[in-house]
Amino acid sequence: MEAGDVVVDSSATWTVSTLPGDANTDGTLTIGGTLRVRPGASLTIGSGVELAFGPMGQVVVERNAELIADGVTFTNACWTMWHGVEVWGTKDATQNLYFDEQGYFRAEGCVFEHAREAVRVYRTNDPSGEQAYNGGVVHVDGCTFRQNGRAVRIKRTTNPGSGGTLRNLCDIRNSSFLNVGPLIEADLDHGQAERGASPEHISLEGVFNPVITGNVFSSTWPGTPPPPHRRGTGVFGFDASVTCYSNEFQGLSEGVWLEGAAGLTAHRIANNAFTDCIHSILMVGETYPSKILGNTIEVPPSQQHGYADDDVNVGYDHPVGIYTLMSREMHIEGNEITAGALDSSATGLSYGMVINRSNVNGSDPASSLAHMNSISGVHVAVQCEGRNKGIDAYGLMLECNTFGEPSDVLRHDIAVVSNWISGDSLNFGLLRDQGSCLDAELQAGNIFSALDTDTATKDHFYFDDNTLADNPGFMYSDHSDLLPVAGNVPVPFPCPNSTYRTCETLLTGSKTELVERRDAYKSLIAGAEDELEHEEDSLTILALEHQIAELRAQLRVTENMLMQYVLEHEPMDSLLEVLDESAEDHHRWVPYYLALGDLVRADSVIALLLAAEGGSPSLTTQLYQLRLSVLSGLSQEDPAYVTWLRELIAADPHGAMSPKALLRHLTREPYMRCPWKINDDLPGIRSMETVPQTTAEPSGITVYPNPTNRSFRILLQNDLRIRTARLRAMDGRLIPLLMNGVELDPGPVEPGVYIVELVFQDESVDQARIILRAP
Repeated sequence: MEAGDVVVDSSATWTVSTLPGDANTDGTLTIGGTLRVRPGASLTIGSGVELAFGPMGQVVVERNAELIADGVTFTNACWTMWHGVEVWGTKDATQNLYFDEQGYFRAEGCVFEHAREAVRVYRTNDPSGEQAYNGGVVHVDGCTFRQNGRAVRIKRTTNPGSGGTLRNLCDIRNSSFLNVGPLIEADLDHGQAERGASPEHISLEGVFNPVITGNVFSSTWPGTPPPPHRRGTGVFGFDASVTCYSNEFQGLSEGVWLEGAAGLTAHRIANNAFTDCIHSILMVGETYPSKILGNTIEVPPSQQHGYADDDVNVGYDHPVGIYTLMSREMHIEGNEITAGALDSSATGLSYGMVINRSNVNGSDPASSLAHMNSISGVHVAVQCEGRNKGIDAYGLMLECNTFGEPSDVLRHDIAVVSNWISGDSLNFGLLRDQGSCLDAELQAGNIFSALDTDTATKDHFYFDDNTLADNPGFMYSDHSDLLPVAGNVPVPFPCPNSTYRTCETLLTGSKTELVERRDAYKSLIAGAEDELEHEEDSLTILALEHQIAELRAQLRVTENMLMQYVLEHEPMDSLLEVLDESAEDHHRWVPYYLALGDLVRADSVIALLLAAEGGSPSLTTQLYQLRLSVLSGLSQEDPAYVTWLRELIAADPHGAMSPKALLRHLTREPYMRCPWKINDDLPGIRSMETVPQTTAEPSGITVYPNPTNRSFRILLQNDLRIRTARLRAMDGRLIPLLMNGVELDPGPVEPGVYIVELVFQDESVDQARIILRAP
């Protein structure tokens, strides 16, 4: 080895020609120990450098240190694996790089190979014993990972922000994760004798939505392949929320595998391509809510992997496009699931979707939706195992799906089956009503496959002997009669009326559809606001205000969907098409992307801002530019910047928070307090001491008890008599009140905040708020 331990404790740049310790000047440095970047130091390594490590070799980026690698190869020096790059942080501190708690590693165009864990965002043998050193920030772009035990592993982190938790700022983009044949060392994680691929390329444990996009995950095996369960996983998340879009997954045991109770936010698995994966998307446990949108999945044949049984009740033991187990609040839309080279008479089955117990404990009002998916070429399109019936909710809903086109190998379009929880505990197959023929919009709107007359076992609906045991009222929207408890329906009868449901996209609409929807909401809001401006009736005004609030909420959702579509499908220039073209509208997106650590998109929006401002950037835009340069790891110590920031702070000592934070980061100066002794001394606060304070005029009515779990009374402070009384929910619904002497009874209503509206004998009107609790 050319070096043992290497310590970097100040800013340094290594290139092929200036690589310290490179005895033979070949651009390669062999390191037997640890390359350590200490706090306050920054190491930049240029293109063409190769760092080769011995069996105990590793890289450590400590807190408040940074490592920038561009076109560097990180590899092993011996025929053994090395320990990889380790980034330290502070688990419960902000990941904003203005502060000193986090290490930072940026790798662009690099190669990582033969590492036990190529990049890990935690400290090995953490002395705190509480994972306190988790939380560093890693940006990977355009890199290649080959034959690593794990490529990237990020452990439990909290990134606190204003009003809640921000997403983890690590992102992994446009990289290749490759395994070809076995690793050079025995796999330490599987605990099995036979060799296999990496247990998982990316492992996420207790983290909140790092971005994984534009990557390729692949496992190939020359010669005799390992068993199906040893082919490795692309992305594994345990108790973690995942944002995973526009990736390719090939030849894996599991493409995306999510497990655990991640209540942080919704998973978003969108627009990925899965080929020849035993389970393309696997969700286990209460990983909710989840959005699985617009993926293309090719399910492999069963028989090539040694599955010989033909038991429709055990979907997990077969190749499945989307498999969910005890996962609820799912939205599965716009996925295209196909299978190649299948035989309808084959003994091993392949499945489009298997949804097992989406009502997890049998008492939750959980709902999940499979909407406008296309499933063809498999043996069973959708299999519902165990309890998928909601309690006081719809449970699992199957709507607007297409089965069997263009390739119709299906034995069953929909199978509803029981399953064994343990050796002697049967979980009945339960599914709630799937629509009604009473109204076109209530129909499920599915399109079923053509019957294969050569296969006697084929049914559009298959129910095993234990299905619908306590749900005899099961009715499918395309079938106007009740289905028998243990019967199968070969042909779905259409609803008797001639009007059928028109299916529309919900979360996967095209840009044109979303723009039209956005503009329609804007038009409705403008109309309601115009009506409100001329309305005088108090009850109508209240209803219009509720209507406008609801329309604005729908507009925000549509705008977010439109933005998400552009980010996942189009270049950033398309922002001009979906945002208002004023600079003011762009300003709200720059801090959004900076807060999320999405520096590339923040830079793109700043470019749009500069264009909108005609090449003369505003003060705000200049601050964005400086903030972006700091977050990008660039040391901006130009005295002119420091002088400029101090001038901004002097001009606005109370409000210049962003310049203060930037100055602190650039100069390491203590935080600058505003020039007042205490907050109560601020102008406008101190002067309030001499201003007489008045109390608000008391309301004309009093509601008591408030809160209440049912009935209540009205206390009037004058001689008015109530003529009518009613209750209005916050969504505008009117609820009649029963007057029983001096008490008012709303009857059984949902708990929440309501408005009591009173009309008196003299035609005057008054109202008050009331909180209704559950009985």
